Amino acid sequence: MTSTHGYDVVVQIDEREFNDQVALQFATGGDEFGMPLQIRDTEAIFALEIEFNFLFDTPFVDFSDDPATTPLLSKYDWGQHGVAGLEPATDRTVTFCLPFSSSLIEISGQVDAPDLDGCFLIQQEFEIRDAPGQDEAREVVLPIDEDVDEVAVGFTAESAATIDAGDGLLGDADSISQAMAITVRDELEEISEEIPLTPQPLELQPVVSDPDHEYDVATPVDLDARLIRTDSSNCLAFLMATHPETTGNPDAFQTSQTTAANPIVVMVDEETVISRLLCSELAEALDVDPDVLDSPCRFTGSAPIPVDDVDEVDDLSLESLEVRFVDGHIEVTGTAEGSGSYKKIPFDVEADILLEITLEFEDGEIVVNIEEDIDVDVKLSTWASIAGAVIGAITGGIAGAITAFVVIKLVDVIGDRMASGFVDDFVGSELADVDSLSIPLGPLAEVFTVESVEITPDSLLLAGNAAYDESLPLAASGMVGLAPGNGVDLDTGTVDSLATPVQSGIDLSWRASGDGVRAHNGATIVPLGWTSFANLTPIDLEQLDYQGDGTTFVSASAIPSTPFSPWSPGWTTFAVRTADQRYAKCRVRRVGAVLELTFVTYERPQPGVEVDTVVEITDREEIDSGVETWTEFECRSSYGLGGGRFGGGLVPIEHSATYTVETVARRITASLEKSLLAYPLETVEWRLDGTVIEGEGVLDVDGYPISYDVDGTECELTTELGTPLEADLCGAVVDDRGLALAGCEWFDLAGTQKSGGKPPATGTSIPGCLAGLDILREDLRPLHPDFWDGPFPKPPVPIPGRFPDVGPVTTPIERTPDLERFVESVVTDRFDLPAEGLDRDTARFDADPIRSALVRGMDLEPETLQREPLRR
Repeated sequence: MTSTHGYDVVVQIDEREFNDQVALQFATGGDEFGMPLQIRDTEAIFALEIEFNFLFDTPFVDFSDDPATTPLLSKYDWGQHGVAGLEPATDRTVTFCLPFSSSLIEISGQVDAPDLDGCFLIQQEFEIRDAPGQDEAREVVLPIDEDVDEVAVGFTAESAATIDAGDGLLGDADSISQAMAITVRDELEEISEEIPLTPQPLELQPVVSDPDHEYDVATPVDLDARLIRTDSSNCLAFLMATHPETTGNPDAFQTSQTTAANPIVVMVDEETVISRLLCSELAEALDVDPDVLDSPCRFTGSAPIPVDDVDEVDDLSLESLEVRFVDGHIEVTGTAEGSGSYKKIPFDVEADILLEITLEFEDGEIVVNIEEDIDVDVKLSTWASIAGAVIGAITGGIAGAITAFVVIKLVDVIGDRMASGFVDDFVGSELADVDSLSIPLGPLAEVFTVESVEITPDSLLLAGNAAYDESLPLAASGMVGLAPGNGVDLDTGTVDSLATPVQSGIDLSWRASGDGVRAHNGATIVPLGWTSFANLTPIDLEQLDYQGDGTTFVSASAIPSTPFSPWSPGWTTFAVRTADQRYAKCRVRRVGAVLELTFVTYERPQPGVEVDTVVEITDREEIDSGVETWTEFECRSSYGLGGGRFGGGLVPIEHSATYTVETVARRITASLEKSLLAYPLETVEWRLDGTVIEGEGVLDVDGYPISYDVDGTECELTTELGTPLEADLCGAVVDDRGLALAGCEWFDLAGTQKSGGKPPATGTSIPGCLAGLDILREDLRPLHPDFWDGPFPKPPVPIPGRFPDVGPVTTPIERTPDLERFVESVVTDRFDLPAEGLDRDTARFDADPIRSALVRGMDLEPETLQREPLRR
């Protein structure tokens, strides 16, 4: 049963969604998770020296209480020192997994075991604590800066066999893994970091002593968290109190509401929605005193209902009203009483109100629907009689009055708070910065996209997906048809006929009459049968066993072919590790002899180095000031009037502004932003204008002295007053595995800085204006018959194929310096006109038509100014 168990707001994040966010962080170069990308150490055991050096693949978390049984981890042999010896998991125990495939174990220079496949498993309880340095913020983290609870190491069967074959120096892989676990625990505790389970601390609203203080239902006063484990899915639940009197039961959470389609669920308690979000505004709309409302939203006073449009009714009042959640809708019940008379026959009125309000999610918005049932009873004295038709009219009028007073106001209040304000308050209406969020959505998500809304007996449930600024980078994707004898490169999507030998890069080939789908050039296939193609994630693909379960072959008989049987999904799914060591998911089917292949190939996380710079002005001195004038041109269309053409062309507009010029000195602070590198870095090198710079010193760049101060991955440059800098600054590193990477930043900084005066880019583009003078189209003329009383206007510039017969300009052309300067600038530029028959590669405008456009634009005849030219 859906419940918030006393909490005001509960957010559940599915384990798969959590890992998708971790994978995206890793794939896009983010290492904010606080885990090392490499562990390298040397251990001495029984007089033997063992060197470990591991580079990690995409990390992931496991929320289960027995991680060794989960699909991602069950392929590893954990040995007697592995997960079997871990402490029992609690409802706060998270298992963080660091898989590795690029590795090395060397034992006393005698045993060399490269490229082992395995996984480190770090089991740790998360903490909910005050954020350091923030008085009103809470954070959820896995602390690893003091003590790590449990560490286990598992190897694939092939890697364990490689270690066991190492001349028996240490006996077996289990002994190696025990030594590795000790090393990893020490390394983790030394890095003094933590793993955040939310992107940043969650801001709290302060608790105040004023009993009348209104608390924001979208901002918590406290935060707790629990892991929810079920047979079908596991999720992390953030439990939030948004009022100081909230008392929730964290141990009661046993059910996950997340699904594969909607991996994030936000649940809001009934009392929070009704009492603290809707009821006070409903009281204001009904003009009743909020003090007479009982929790969550029950009104038992008396509120007059306007009856101006019901002639027979003297008075009518709302006597009770209650709003509550039931399964599937919001239910509103109430009563109304009143009295009146018809032809001096008095009567009393009683009304029962029943409203059912449902919420639907359509086209990205919550839609409020309401069904009303208002039962009006007109009671007469025993001696009185009124015709049934009259009574029907009276009851209809009373029902209408109640509808206008209660129903419409309810729709307004619920529509405003639920359909617009509520969702915006909690989850935001568009992609926003993490800083503006009111709920935690996992380690990376910045906004929640609502896909469905549901009302349960005690909570409002919003289900949906996370949205991100970035998406997982893809190497290639699409659907291709492979004829027999064709192959495809999954890293590029290129299809080609097979050669002999098979050309480099081809990953898969298709032979309909032969063996089926076959892998080439070291690519490996893992058949997945009818597994959902859409639900396969990069972590799923990475953690498949391409050695133990891998093959180079999928039989043609295992691939569905048309016509598909009713029980067949129509596709066979498999994973591929490509020849370039990328991971791809594929699904295939046969249409005749052709193989239809849908594939998505994920880019591998790429190491990178970028130079991040901040430029500051440290000193300035004024050397010039004054007033600058310039001319801009407004583009106007021509039109016809009285048999002639007027207006159009370019209208000059004079501008002026004050300016100052200063010499400046600058400080440039540069740092190397690194991602997915192996530490420690062997070398770091900075180059300014191609010259290596180290320590402190001065370098001559184009005759100017540039001071530098280099400290590891940080570099500071300073210039003197009036000194320009036109050069690039490059930083290069070589990491522990010998990978060399570099990044550069180009500087084009003048020794002076101008402020004010003519803006850098001003005025109308003359070629663009002249092209736009063809905007009065003949098909618009019938729509505006009063606009022209002469021939249809034509632009002042001849256009081949459109307006070739534009006549000469009769107004004398005054060849001013501005005119000639602008004419010259246009004549010397190539020009691209959207006109039929114009040679776009060689067309140029002659000077006279441009002068014509300028003169027409300066036409100031009164009749011209009274008409507004029609624009596109």
